[in-house]
Amino acid sequence: EEVADFFTTYFKDVMEHIPDLVEQYHTNPAPPLGTVRCSPWTAYGTSLIMGDAAHAIVPFYGQGMNASFEDVVVFDEMLDQHENWSDAFTAFSTSRKPDADAIADLALDNFVEMRDSVANPNFQLKRQIEMRLEAAFAKAEYQSKYSLVTFPQEGISYREAMLKGRAQDKAILWLLENDQIKVDDDINDLLKSIQQKTEEVLWLRG
Repeated sequence: EEVADFFTTYFKDVMEHIPDLVEQYHTNPAPPLGTVRCSPWTAYGTSLIMGDAAHAIVPFYGQGMNASFEDVVVFDEMLDQHENWSDAFTAFSTSRKPDADAIADLALDNFVEMRDSVANPNFQLKRQIEMRLEAAFAKAEYQSKYSLVTFPQEGISYREAMLKGRAQDKAILWLLENDQIKVDDDINDLLKSIQQKTEEVLWLRG
């Protein structure tokens, strides 16, 4: 009864399409979501894991498959750079793990944003500012954290996207909270203020 009442209240249009919804609800429980962080990804110079086996992530950025495809590209580069499998395995594991950890953190960041931040007035203003900036400037001049991850310029890694994106978020929110910028400010002034504050945040974080 609780299941039926919930869907009738919040998703009424679904009920007619899934007449056995209550039965399906009980026979197909939602699986747990988890993050895999492990190291090393190679053993004995003869075996290697990649993709979800090495770095499964929660789905809130939609990057799990992309990260796995990227593993293949990076590993292919490692094969070109090393003469034997063992060295290629080790180089791949070492070079790729920081990006795998970064996209795992970003996915969790996005969950928190969707759960909590979207109702925050300053977060809403931040998104309006970012939309203005992205509409007015090329990728080289401004990309939001989401765009840095999802539609990056060539060569930007997950870790670089995380560091820059988090710094930009912090910079814009600080400028808003301290009444240093407004959504309808001159677009060039907005960009300059945000870039300067972002550089300051990145410098302070080392």
